[in-house]
Amino acid sequence: MRFFRYFLSSFLLFYITSFAQAQTLNCTNVDTYLKLLANSHFSLTESTLKTLEKNAAISLLEDTAAQQTLQNTGGTYKAICEAFVRLSGISNPQNSFYEKFLTKTLDEVDPHTNFFDEPEAKKFSDSLQGEFEGLGITFKAQGENGHGPFRIYAVIPGSPAAIRGLQVDDLILKMNEQNTSDLTREEFHKMIQDQKGSFSLTVQRGDLTLSILCHKERFSNPSVSYYFLHTQGLAYIKINMFTLTTGEELEGVIQFLQNIYEDDLKGILLDLRENLGGNLSAAIKVADIFIDRGPLVYAYNKNNELSNTFEARGVGVTTSAPLLILTNNFSASASEVVTGALQDYGRAFVVGKPSFGKGTILGFWPLENTTPNYHGAITFTTSAFFRPSGQTVQWNGVTPDLEIEDPQITKPVYERDHPKALHLDPIPREFNAPYAFRQTAKTIASAFSFRNNYSNFENSDIQLTKATDLLKRIALIPEEPSHFGPPFYYAHPSHRLHMNTDLYEPESKLVAKFSFKVRKKMGKKKSSPIQEETLYETFGFVTGNELTLSLQNTPVETYVTNYQNYGSVILEVTIQKKTKANPEIQTFTYKTFVLFDPL
Repeated sequence: MRFFRYFLSSFLLFYITSFAQAQTLNCTNVDTYLKLLANSHFSLTESTLKTLEKNAAISLLEDTAAQQTLQNTGGTYKAICEAFVRLSGISNPQNSFYEKFLTKTLDEVDPHTNFFDEPEAKKFSDSLQGEFEGLGITFKAQGENGHGPFRIYAVIPGSPAAIRGLQVDDLILKMNEQNTSDLTREEFHKMIQDQKGSFSLTVQRGDLTLSILCHKERFSNPSVSYYFLHTQGLAYIKINMFTLTTGEELEGVIQFLQNIYEDDLKGILLDLRENLGGNLSAAIKVADIFIDRGPLVYAYNKNNELSNTFEARGVGVTTSAPLLILTNNFSASASEVVTGALQDYGRAFVVGKPSFGKGTILGFWPLENTTPNYHGAITFTTSAFFRPSGQTVQWNGVTPDLEIEDPQITKPVYERDHPKALHLDPIPREFNAPYAFRQTAKTIASAFSFRNNYSNFENSDIQLTKATDLLKRIALIPEEPSHFGPPFYYAHPSHRLHMNTDLYEPESKLVAKFSFKVRKKMGKKKSSPIQEETLYETFGFVTGNELTLSLQNTPVETYVTNYQNYGSVILEVTIQKKTKANPEIQTFTYKTFVLFDPL
C-alpha cells in the first residue's frame, strides 16, 4: 500500500521545536521523534506506538530467537530501539539503518503518517513551492484496460519535455526499447520516475515516427493553468496542486479573464482532477475567491475539540459566475476542502466521480530542527477537518451532484481502500446554502441529455467534454461537436502557433484558413460597443493532426511584441475537408482566444 505514501499533498503545519541536538540518527533521535508523534498525532496513543515500533523491529530481524527476545523487551522507545540495534548484530548502524526502521514503524500508523529520508523530504518540500524534478508531461492511456500507448495531453511550459520538443497529442509508443502497450499508466509513470540519466521516447506525430532523447531536470511549474472554452465568456481553469502561491495565481487568472470578457464571465469549469492537495492556506484562498464571507473548514484535534475555524474573508473576486468543479478519485485533501465548501455554499455544482476521501490535516516536521545536518522529515495526522455543513470527506469523499464516468480509470483507488484509514463521524451543523446556483444547476442537469455523437478529440477526455457541454447549457450557449484542441502561442524561440485537430485522415484533403483578430472598443465609455478588427490572415494545407503555424515577420508577431504584457488575440479557424469516400466539401469552424506572453 505504498501508493498512499504519495498522497502527501495535504495541509501543512510546520513544527519548529528545540530538543537535545545530535549529529546523526541514533536511538536518542528515534525516542525524540516517537515521543512527539505520540503526543501530537490525531488518534495515536503511546502504548499503541510502542507496539508498532516493536512489531516493526521484529519484522526486520531474521533470527527467531532475536525476535522472541525483542518481543519480551519493554520500556521506552529508546530501550526498544537499542534492543533492536543490539539484536541486529550491527556494531555501528548508519543513517540508512534507522531510516528503514522508522519507515517501517510509521507505515503502520495510518496512510499519511510517514518517514521521509533526505531526498524524499526535499522533493516534498520543493513540490509545495511549485518546484519539481521530472519530465513535465501529463498523459492518458489509449489502450485497453488502462494500458499504453500513451497520448500526451499537456506539456508544462519550460519543462524538460517542452525543451526537448515533446508536444501535445504525441503518442508515446516506446520508452527506450520497452513497448508502452505492455505497460499500465502506473507502470509507465514509475518507469519515468525511476529512470536515471538520459532515455529515449519513441512518439508518433501524425504520419511521423520520432525518437526524442529526454532527461529529467528541476523546473518550476505554475499551479494554475487555463484556456478559453468559448469566446462568449466560458473559461477552463486547472489547479494542479495547492502551493503557497496558488491563491494569488488564481486571483490573477480570474481578473485577467474578467478583463478579456469585459466583466461578462458566463461560466468557469474548475478542474481538480489529479490534484492530490497541498497547502491549507492556499485552499482557503481559492475558496475565498468564489464566495463573500463565512466558515470554510472546521478543524478538530485528538480530543475531539474544535481547534480552528478557517473562514472566507470577503475576497470574492467572482461570486456570481456559474461554477462547475470537476473531480475524480485523485482529487484529494485540499481539493476536497475547496470542493466540499463551495458545494455546501451552493456556489458550485460538482461533476465527475467521487473524490479520494482524505479528511485529515497533516503536520510536517523537518527533522533538522532536532537533528542538525540531517534533512529528513516526518508527516503525521494532527487533526480532522469538517465541511461547513459538518460533514466529513474522510472515507467517502465529496459526492458529485452529477456523476460522469471516466473510461480511462478502470480501478479507482480511494482512502477507504487502505486497511489503516481512519473512519470519522460527521459533526452536524445548521447550515443554509447562501447561494442558489447549485440548485439551479441541478434543475438544468436533471433535464439535460448528453449528445450521442462525439469527435475523436472530444472522446480523448469525455469527462471534460460532457462537463463543458453542461456548462454551455447553463450559460445558454449551443453545444456543438469540437474537433480542435486549445491553441498555444509560443513567443520564444520563434513566434509560432500550435494546436491539434482530429479532422485529418489518410486520403483526405484539408485546406485551412487562419484569421487573427483583435477587439477594439468603439469609444471611451464602458458601455461602448466592441468591434473585431482583422490583424492577419493566412491559408495552408493540413497534413496531420497537429497544426503548427509560423507567425514570424507577421502583424501577429508585431502585435504580441509591442503588447509587453499578458494578452490575447482572437483566432478563427475554418477548415474545408473532402475525402476520397466523400468528395463533398465539409466545412468546420473554430473560434477562440489565443493567450500569449511576450516576455
